[in-house]
Order: sequence, then C-alpha cells, then structure tokens
Amino acid sequence: MSSLMVRNALLCLLFLFFTNLISAQERCGITSLHNHLYHDYEIEDWLKKARKISFRTENQDYVIPVVVHVIHNGEAIGTPQNLSIEKVLEQIDILNDDFRRTNADTVNTSDIFKDRAVDTGISFQLAKQDPEGLPTNGITRTRGNRTSYSFNDDGLLKSNISWPQEDYLNIYVAELNGFLGWAQFPVANIDGLDGEFDPNKETDGVAIDFAYWGINLETGGRFESFGRTATHEIGHFLGLRHIWGDGGCTVDDFCEDTPLAESSTNGCPAERITCGARNMTENYMDFTNDECMNMFSADQTTRMKIILENSPRRKSLLNSKALEEPVRFSNDLGIMDYSFSAGLGNCSNQISPLVTVRNYGTNTISSFELSFYVNNQLIETAERDFSLSPLSVSTYAFSIFEGMPGELYDFEIRIENIGAETDENPENNNKTDQLLITENASIPYAENFDVFPINEWQLNNNSLWQIGNAAFETAEDSGMILPYFNSNDALGSLDYLISPSFLLEDANLSSVTFRYAYAKNVGEFTDGLIVAVSTDCGQTFPESNYVFTRFVDDFKIGTSKAC
Repeated sequence: MSSLMVRNALLCLLFLFFTNLISAQERCGITSLHNHLYHDYEIEDWLKKARKISFRTENQDYVIPVVVHVIHNGEAIGTPQNLSIEKVLEQIDILNDDFRRTNADTVNTSDIFKDRAVDTGISFQLAKQDPEGLPTNGITRTRGNRTSYSFNDDGLLKSNISWPQEDYLNIYVAELNGFLGWAQFPVANIDGLDGEFDPNKETDGVAIDFAYWGINLETGGRFESFGRTATHEIGHFLGLRHIWGDGGCTVDDFCEDTPLAESSTNGCPAERITCGARNMTENYMDFTNDECMNMFSADQTTRMKIILENSPRRKSLLNSKALEEPVRFSNDLGIMDYSFSAGLGNCSNQISPLVTVRNYGTNTISSFELSFYVNNQLIETAERDFSLSPLSVSTYAFSIFEGMPGELYDFEIRIENIGAETDENPENNNKTDQLLITENASIPYAENFDVFPINEWQLNNNSLWQIGNAAFETAEDSGMILPYFNSNDALGSLDYLISPSFLLEDANLSSVTFRYAYAKNVGEFTDGLIVAVSTDCGQTFPESNYVFTRFVDDFKIGTSKAC
C-alpha cells in the first residue's frame, strides 16, 4: 500500500485453529462465504471420534438459555419489526415443539421416515438473568444503525449488544437483506476441549429476518412463515449440515439416516427422488417451505448432542447461570466495567486505569474503597465518600502508572470494603488483566530468530513458540517453531508472536518479508498462520488488516512479502 497513513503499526503472527461458519443462499446465507478462511469438513474427523463419547445419561434433556436481541428502526413495541413479547414467546414455543417433536404436524412425516423422526431432548428458554446477574425477560431492544443488514454486516449487526456467548444463545432479529437467516457453526476440538479460536466469538449466534420470526402468513417472500427458519438455523448452530451436504450425490451431511440428495428442495413436493432414493424433504435442514418441515432424525439428534457435550461454547451453555433466578443481595457493590488501556500491547508506557462500579444491592451504599495493584503490589487506594443508591454507578480514574517498555504487567482492581457493611457478594469485587508495554524499533528491521528470548518481541500467555532448526539456505538456519505436529496439545489455542512497534509516519511505503513452512497432520485440524497489522498498538488485529493468511492445504514452503 502506498502512502501508509498510520502512526504506529504492530506486526503480529498467529498460529491458530479456526472455527467454521454455516450459511446458504436465500434461506440461510451464503455457503461459500469466506471459504479461504473456513474449512467446514475438518469438524467431521472430530465428530467421528466424538461419537465414541458417552452422553451423561441415555435420555438426557438439554435446556439452552436464549437471549433475543430485537433490532428495530424506532417503531413502537408490537409493530412487526419491534417484536412484542408475545411474538418472541411464540417463536420460542415453536422451537420447543420442533426440537421435542410435539409439533402438531408430525402426522405429515412420511411413513418411510417416521421411525427415524425423534424427540431431540433439546429445548430453549429465555434467560432469567442478564450478564450482570440482574433480572431480565431474555429480550433486548436496540435501535439499529441501518435499516437492513446483509451477511457482510454480521459484525455490525451484533456489535455492542451480544451477551457472553458461552452463557447465552444469542439470537438477533432484524430486517435482513436478501437472506432469511444465518448461523455460526460450532468450534470443534477433540481432546482437552477447553480452548477455542475466537475471531468469531463476538458474532457467534443466529440471525433471523423479522418477517420469518414465528408465524407470519404475509412475509412478502416465497412462502409463509411458521417459524421454521429459526429451527433450521439453530440446527446449524448445533452442528447440523444441510441434508444435501451443500453438494451433490457424492456429498454427505454426515448423518446416516438422512438419504443423499442431489440438491436442496424448494416448495412443498409430495415426493422427490434423487441419488436413487426418496429425499427427506420434511427435514428441518432442507429448504422446503415451512409448512412441509416437521422432523429431525435420530442421527441428527446424536450429532447435536455430541456438540452440546463437547464443543466449548456449546457445552458451557448447559452450565450457564442464565436460567437461574437472579439473587439480589442487600449489600453488593461490584465492578461493572474496567480498563487498563489494555490489549496485547500498548505504544505508551503510561497506563490510565479506569473502573466503573455498580451498586447491585437493594441498600444504599454510603461509602466504599477501591485499590489498584500491579504485580500484586498495592499502587493506589481511593476512598469514595458519597452515597450510591441501588443500581447506580460510579466511575473512578486511578493515577497514571508508568511501566517499562518490554515488560508484561499483571494489573488488578479490587473493591476493598463498602463502609461499615459487609459485601454479601464478593465474587464481583475484583478484575484482573495483563498488559504488555511494547518497545519501538527503527526501520529497516530484520530478525533471524536465532536467540531466545527474542529481543523486543513478545509472546502471549502459555504460547509454545520456540527457537528451532529451520534449515533453508544453510543447515544452521533457525526460526520460530510451534511444536504441534502429531500433538493434540493446545487444540484451539491462539499463539501470538508479537513484534516491536514501528513508527511509520514518515514512510511512504512499507513491506514485510518472511519465510514460512508447515507440516500437515493428515486428516486432522484446521491449522492456520496469519500475519496481521495493528494500528492501535496491539489492542486489536481486525480482519481487514490481515496481510497474509494460510490454512491447512494452502500451506507451501516459501517466501512471502506483504505490503
């Protein structure tokens, strides 16, 4: 790029395991979207192995907490786009009927498939408490920043309104441009299912066009809505593929009891035969009209249960506190928000800690005390002598802390006391974070990676980057290596290798050149290398700043230059 207009740039290399995204044209988005980043079939190796895992009980029921985000254009509540509470509940009831097979149209399941149609044991319930532990009806309302949203607006649609994806199934209802809905496929690791790659965490969930939410016989589209778009998309959210496998007769949906199909089925045919068999057109994962859908199969149910038992952001839903009745304490001051100017890095060595506290209790708090710690050493204590009524907030800025470039600091903010009272809920009384203060380097700059630790470069916590032999022009050449070949360690993790920052304000043109190599583990995981640039000193690495990406089959030994 010419005339590079950035004040500071921070180069970051990542070795990672990617999540997958499911969507398709018209009914549920675009199947081929971001194919260069997403490798859907990598999940299948994991699922085949995970089928050996026992469920908690043979007939275990699964209840998933839901938050419905209604995005409107300023209409009154109860108008079509700003859904009424009753309309939200109508769709939740439809989901429960469809997944538990209590839907009235089970009588329409064809005789050939009736023994394959099952109650999945999965149900959905609106959340009772929000992320702060306060009471909620499980519905949020937001005036959107545009009148309609395309798939490319996914981040814009969901930004700033999502609730923690590990605790809630986030469903976004808005006017969608061209698509009835879309969903994000679950991440799938195999052993040690604690880690996951999170570039899509903030967009994890389901989006539904408001006209296809619940029962609507005047959608203006090609069929009447009976709420099956949400059923279909949540099927994707729980790991189901389209029954034609998004291909032809040689492509499977990885469920043995759903016959192969040549393509999707539209309309409501009495019978359709392709690939030498009757297609399961009544399956929720086809594209038939809503009134023709009425079943999930036994193998689809097994697949969804495997996901719920093992996939990180799906299994955590089953242990969420969202469905518990919220508890209000008499005396409860908690940290609502905080900032250390934190990210992976920081171009300034001056840190400005900021904390916002909230009175979550039912009593007024007359005074309280906050403390700021660095590396477990007390730096500053602030006494706040004023009343804070229930649900009121207060923000305090601590004094500037000057750190040393190249150092990684552990920061903590604590609520020490609330006057003469005892805080009955100490769980929300402290927040911790880490902040790396990067060093600046002059250009031109070169690094041979022959001595560890690398001067001025930083790794994130628990990263396994290490110096190793990387013979290229000579046998003695070295490089940074991740020791993951034939290893299941750190599945789903992000390994950051963070360069020093470079001042480029006087540069008309900048480029980075590097050599790379990769050994593939056959039939395993979606490994990837990203070279990304940060223009905010390492706080973010947006996808628009990816200057190089390689995943699994795209890897070749070579040299690359990014400008």
